[in-house]
Amino acid sequence: MLENGYNPFYKPSIKEVEEKSLPITMLEAKERFEIYHKAKNTRPKSISSYLSKINQFISFVGEDKSVNDITDSDIVNYLQWYELNNKWTGVTYNFAKTALIISLNILCLISI
Repeated sequence: MLENGYNPFYKPSIKEVEEKSLPITMLEAKERFEIYHKAKNTRPKSISSYLSKINQFISFVGEDKSVNDITDSDIVNYLQWYELNNKWTGVTYNFAKTALIISLNILCLISI
């Protein structure tokens, strides 16, 4: 991956992401995320774990919400609500946060 120019520390600017991201819904984003991980042979259990948190997030913000309209506040509100109402441990909270960040970053990279 590094040979192909991948840099795990590179974070595209907000302007780059906005210019190159696709106006897709969260439901479409979830489908793309799943296709991406299956194509790269991610373990089914890992995909399932990511999707469980993504599905929770989608139920929180709505499946028709555009990925471009997701804000940091949406993510923080989701994490805090589920942590409070489902008595998440720190590990569960951090996994959910990581799953969302990874999925949204992958979608940005796929659409660039």
